[in-house]
Amino acid sequence: MAAFLVKPAAGAAKLAPSATVTVAVAVAPKVTPTKVAATATPAPTAAKPTAAEVAAYLDAVGPASRDLGNAVGAFAQLFSRPQPGSNAWRVNLATQIAAVQVAHEQLVAVKVPASMAAIHDATTAATAKCSEAVGLTGEAFDNGDIGALNRATKLMQECAAGVTEAETMLNAVRQ
Repeated sequence: MAAFLVKPAAGAAKLAPSATVTVAVAVAPKVTPTKVAATATPAPTAAKPTAAEVAAYLDAVGPASRDLGNAVGAFAQLFSRPQPGSNAWRVNLATQIAAVQVAHEQLVAVKVPASMAAIHDATTAATAKCSEAVGLTGEAFDNGDIGALNRATKLMQECAAGVTEAETMLNAVRQ
């Protein structure tokens, strides 16, 4: 969980000298993969989705995908010009962190047909990395933790690669 300290602007009313306002941001939990025994029967391959299933999937994930993309873009813009001493910047960053994490959770909640499961799993695995990356970035600013910032950067790169992979998978079934 990351919380951003927000100091009152000059001339603003203060609650108390020691009062702070925080914006809490939950970090998506990490999923630990498990190994499957070599003797396990492979899972059956899902049938290629129909055009109607692809269209329904795109309709279902479209709003959250757009929200996530917009929030990641705004986050990246804010992050490229850090102003940690600015209350407005910190609130805007916290807002984008929350927006990325909420959009990821909305994508996870989408129910998909078996024929779209692999694509959806790839998508949500990628967006989980985005969600974790923005949370780590908030923690890095709160705690002055360069290591967390470096991990967040690596996760965001993995997120971008995962989204590209999921898009490639989606484009393959659209043809």
